[in-house]
Amino acid sequence: MRARKHWVNLWQCRAVVARLGLAYLLCASSSFAAPATREQVISQLESGTTDLSNLQANGVDLSGIDFRGARLFGANLDGANLANAKLARCNLDLTLMRGTVLVKADLREASIFGVSCWIRRICPVRICAAHA
Repeated sequence: MRARKHWVNLWQCRAVVARLGLAYLLCASSSFAAPATREQVISQLESGTTDLSNLQANGVDLSGIDFRGARLFGANLDGANLANAKLARCNLDLTLMRGTVLVKADLREASIFGVSCWIRRICPVRICAAHA
């Protein structure tokens, strides 16, 4: 019985390592693109685009923008200003958010699996029922 439990744990560890490796490859392969401007992001959202996967917006002021329900999977938001942004129900899985400002950002029901962050200013943020 003990040996079986050991093998289950080993397979779970391998699955986690594989996911982390995939996340690294996704983030590293898209890190050389030029960052999008605030105007480009707003125009994409206004045109009805909800899939902003792998968006490169590091250091961009995205404060107050309504991203509700958008897919930001694998986006690079390092150093971005997302103060007062509406990120409810967003898919933020594997998003880079190191140094990101999230003052009064709405993250209700957002999926935040594997988010890499060192968040500079986060309080107060609404993170009720976020999925991790």
